[in-house]
Amino acid sequence: MPPIVKMKSMTTLRREIIAERVLSEAEQNRFLESAEESDRRMMAEFGILHKNIQFKLACDSSEIVRVALAKSLCLKKFIQTKLAKSKKESVRLALANNICIHKSAQELLARDENQQVIQAILTNKSLCDSIQVAFANHPDLVFRQYLASNESLLEEIQCQFIDENDLMICLTLAKNIGLYKKYQCTLAQNENLFVREALAGNTSISKAIQRMLTQDQASVRLILASNECVNDETSQHILARDQLKDVRIVLAARGYLEESVQLKLAHDSSKKVRLALARSFNLAESVQLKYVKSKNQDILKSLAVNSELTTNVAEILLENKPSDDIRIAMADIHIHNSSKIGVLLLLANDPLVSVRDMLANEPSFISDSDELQIKLAGDESQIVRDTLAQNYDDLCEEAQRKLDEYKT
Repeated sequence: MPPIVKMKSMTTLRREIIAERVLSEAEQNRFLESAEESDRRMMAEFGILHKNIQFKLACDSSEIVRVALAKSLCLKKFIQTKLAKSKKESVRLALANNICIHKSAQELLARDENQQVIQAILTNKSLCDSIQVAFANHPDLVFRQYLASNESLLEEIQCQFIDENDLMICLTLAKNIGLYKKYQCTLAQNENLFVREALAGNTSISKAIQRMLTQDQASVRLILASNECVNDETSQHILARDQLKDVRIVLAARGYLEESVQLKLAHDSSKKVRLALARSFNLAESVQLKYVKSKNQDILKSLAVNSELTTNVAEILLENKPSDDIRIAMADIHIHNSSKIGVLLLLANDPLVSVRDMLANEPSFISDSDELQIKLAGDESQIVRDTLAQNYDDLCEEAQRKLDEYKT
């Protein structure tokens, strides 16, 4: 007698589909037969589906389910063809945005009556070469613009568009992260300011182009300074010395700068530049150590709430007895950052009960440190201890012992 195989529950099947586990066709079929619309949608979107199940979902009465299926990256070619012929624009649009779309479905959608669908196909980075070539000479400028924005645009078509020198096409090309370096160079010398501004905001411009644009007009330099992908140290230094204060402010506020550039900006003559740097991401400890000696309360407060504040700098800052509002702001920011246990331990010694109470009121991060639990459990203020006890019922043994001692 064959062994009895226990059938999986609908809950188990649902969980395994979401986890993208491979189920048998029979299991998928059983789930589909009993599934509500929300479950069929989930199945279509997340499931690794057998072709017969894909077909059933492609014929589903719910447009929502068919749209979810059209987004799936594992569709059979004949299913995509069926969906590309759907009467519902939303289904065709979802398929047109699918990066795993087959060439035959692309060709159908490239002739779609809806402009949004054609736009989605022309900007899809999986767009086949034959459609690119066909649309490169399309009489409608709008379609050529859509094509020009495709990051997988063929080099020969980039060359063609550059030679045509149409302003709208050049503006679109300048923003394209797939633009070849030699065409970046051509556009960096384009006579139109808007084209060069668009290029300055491109996150894939080469270091040579970054340096070239540092010598351009103010509006170009402002956009370049705000571009977080401008990673050339020489370009950053040039912008950090820019005569226009606004360029230096934008650069300093941007963050993710080389340490040598941060140190340069930390000595800037403009308080606004220094303040922008104090608030920025990825602030180097060497700059923090300079700022912690500042007499300016705005800079100290910006430093205190900077997510990169190190324990070493925090200790120096607190030793200098900053104002109450700085310490409160410091606690308010860092209690939400589990990597700042060292800073929180320093704040657990703060003279203000309200600061220590803020720490005790954030149990999700207290769990990361027995030392912090013990410190707060032994706090001299009953307010802090009560807050801790109310918000945390799984303290370490030593912290619980301290709380119990106070109770008795």
